Amino acid sequence: METSRQTPSSPPSEILDRVRGTAAYIDSVEIQQARFFRSDYIKHIRENSGGTYGPSQKPTYESRFVNSIYLHQPRPAALESMPELTSAITRVHVALDVYTANFRDARRIHDYAEARLVQDLTPRREVRCFHGRTTYFDDSVENRAGRCLVIYSHRPSKVSTDQPCCHLELRLSGADELRAAGLRSLEGLLNLDLRAFFRRRLMLRELPDEEWIGDRWLQRLLSRKTPDRSLVIPWGRSGCKARVGSMILRHIQSGRDGRTRAHDLAHLLALHPELAGTGYHCMHFPAVSTDWMLPDPINALWRAD
Repeated sequence: METSRQTPSSPPSEILDRVRGTAAYIDSVEIQQARFFRSDYIKHIRENSGGTYGPSQKPTYESRFVNSIYLHQPRPAALESMPELTSAITRVHVALDVYTANFRDARRIHDYAEARLVQDLTPRREVRCFHGRTTYFDDSVENRAGRCLVIYSHRPSKVSTDQPCCHLELRLSGADELRAAGLRSLEGLLNLDLRAFFRRRLMLRELPDEEWIGDRWLQRLLSRKTPDRSLVIPWGRSGCKARVGSMILRHIQSGRDGRTRAHDLAHLLALHPELAGTGYHCMHFPAVSTDWMLPDPINALWRAD
């Protein structure tokens, strides 16, 4: 999600030197249908995936129930056997592992990426961090359609169980979100280009300085000026930019977990257009290249097979 207006900067060498490789794969797929799943079908997908959850029944808005089953790390044979005429793909989790030499390096990459990841152009939901380990960007409610980005670094890779990594996972749910990603159909799952998928959906932005933030606020203030209405700019223009920008940054830094993220500023500006007006403010934050973390196009779990 890098814009043509900016030339993205590269991460510092202390980050790049810690990367030992990348791998991406489909971590989970949820399938729903009105009918019960046949026992031979359940047996087949369990033999051709890393595990299953369900089948179970879920209520719908029409006071009915649908049958649901989760496939974890499914192989092509499990997906190809899906009865497309009676089933629907309702949730897909796509994972990216950035390999490191040890968990300390994985945590360093985690902190670097978390501070710069911005999820969606107008982020309406806050970042939530659980136990200082796992961070959720945007919606993490299981029964709500949308997109959630998860990042953690305290567990080994699922591709190679003894390999430390920084794990990023995009959880997509709902017909609109899956259709936009090309994952609503079986063909889309089997032919997913994982490199292109993450290139379009991972956006790294540096947190702008207080001068930039204050300038946005000042432009918004001056836009309210009319011929019959004069405006008094407190502390002068330069002093106003520095003070207001500093106050907004301090507000972000005083969040629930004490961390400072570019997403938090984008979230604040999206919720309060009176600060800087409407628009995609995060697209004007200094861009950072994501090439260093992009994986091969092929599913790493299927390649291992």
